[in-house]
Amino acid sequence: MTGAPLVRRARPEEADELTALALRSKAHWGYDEAFMQASAATIVITAASVELDEVWVLEEDARPVGVYRVVLGGDGVAELEDLWVDREAIGEGRGRRLFEHAAARAKTRGASALEWDADPNALGFYQAMGGQAVGETESSVRPGRMLPRMRLALDGE
Repeated sequence: MTGAPLVRRARPEEADELTALALRSKAHWGYDEAFMQASAATIVITAASVELDEVWVLEEDARPVGVYRVVLGGDGVAELEDLWVDREAIGEGRGRRLFEHAAARAKTRGASALEWDADPNALGFYQAMGGQAVGETESSVRPGRMLPRMRLALDGE
């Protein structure tokens, strides 16, 4: 790596590249082709979402290696819609850096809590980040598959 890692706002013209990164990250868990094809319909970062939401990129050597998207709610709860680290960069602290940035950004924008549906394979990571399981959400990709619903209080509670 020649350049220091940088967390920066995503650009709308990067939307397709960021979606591809997210799908590579999802594939890290060894899902079968049918599951990945179904997931591709739900894991999409659009140019419009980059413009409207809090979409940030972790960039190394002038290329994105991670991305998150936070959607701010009017009820003080922000939704972590996406948090992805490219396959070859998983397990080296980049996810932690992005998650901490996402939580700080949500708090700065007025959220008192951050919530998200976690891939069951990433549950340990999110628990290590301080997230608490508060329920379950049924997967939109595979009916009957339950996803842990996570919450992180941002106001110290």
